[in-house]
Amino acid sequence: MVTFCRLLLGYAILVAITGCIVIGITIGQFDRELPDYQQLAHYQPAIMTRVYAGDGRLLAEYAVERRVLVPIEAIPKRGRRCLSFC
Repeated sequence: MVTFCRLLLGYAILVAITGCIVIGITIGQFDRELPDYQQLAHYQPAIMTRVYAGDGRLLAEYAVERRVLVPIEAIPKRGRRCLSFC
């Protein structure tokens, strides 16, 4: 019985070590594919260019992506909490 428990403990340790190695390799692979986090400090999102007439009417909008930058204070608290969890 004692031999069986030692054998079972040995297998459990072996499985735990193998699992740690697999997790480490997986994290290393994902880390290599991610962009440098320092790029985020200088991120410039693509914004829309709007052309207005002399009287203030909107004539046209040009954009690759339709984004409108909004200050964080304009977003409701509930929306900010939701975005922070994403």
